[in-house]
Amino acid sequence: MKSQSSQLATRGMQAALRVRQQVGADLHSPICVYDACDKVGVQVRFAEINSMEGMYYRGTPAKIVIGARRPLARRNFTCGHELGHHVFGHGSTVDELQEATSSTAWQPDEFLVNAFSAALLMPHVGLKRAFAVRGTTPDKATPRQLFEISCNFGVGYDTLVNHLAYGTQLIGPERAKEMGRSSPKEIRKLILGRDVQEALVVVDEHWTAPTVDIEVETLALAPKHTIVEGASLRHCGSLEIGELFQAVNPGLGRLATKPNGHSRFVRVSRFQFVGLSKFRHLEEVPDDEH
Repeated sequence: MKSQSSQLATRGMQAALRVRQQVGADLHSPICVYDACDKVGVQVRFAEINSMEGMYYRGTPAKIVIGARRPLARRNFTCGHELGHHVFGHGSTVDELQEATSSTAWQPDEFLVNAFSAALLMPHVGLKRAFAVRGTTPDKATPRQLFEISCNFGVGYDTLVNHLAYGTQLIGPERAKEMGRSSPKEIRKLILGRDVQEALVVVDEHWTAPTVDIEVETLALAPKHTIVEGASLRHCGSLEIGELFQAVNPGLGRLATKPNGHSRFVRVSRFQFVGLSKFRHLEEVPDDEH
């Protein structure tokens, strides 16, 4: 199985690079998976289906349905997973909700599309650059630094750790186990100095994603002296480590840092938005979403 899994991982990575080229993305920067789906002609919809991670429908047009109740970073990875089914010509599939403790039989097609999604969202070269600009390496990075990098690539902390260990193999299993002892909740407390229930995105000075994609209620930590433009975010306070904002309205905004002139566009969707992905940032969702 090891040989087969290695071959599948390579296929997944190669296909992800081809899709990146197809949608006009470089081979190292973070990518918005929903924008990528639009560009390859796959319709994405979010639905209130608690028992489902995602679904791929092979038709004209091809469609992906994502469970809206899952965390945003998980939805991103699931969308990449379902896009993988499309890229590899698989038939229509339904991926049911799996708990972290669930044990399922190894399925080559599922392994393949997971490898595709990981490589699409977290390209090897991009990850190495992300560690380098932060003055660290995968085997020496702190949980906080890993969390910041996961935010930049739009994936969950555990997803990044697993990909570093079993996808890119930039760290070993023991290092992954060590990093897995820190939970996102504990890291949020470490960063903010208090417990918070809301999701947190750290938009640091090394942010390279084309936009900051979050949803209402999400907290965003930006560098000191950052101001917000637009009504989608409100300033919650100045901390020693930066400025804290919270997404309060769907729509578009901008974070601008005064000293260096860095500017980052922010797209805020409704909390657990239901509907077509292309409408997720609109202040008013059209009645006819079809």
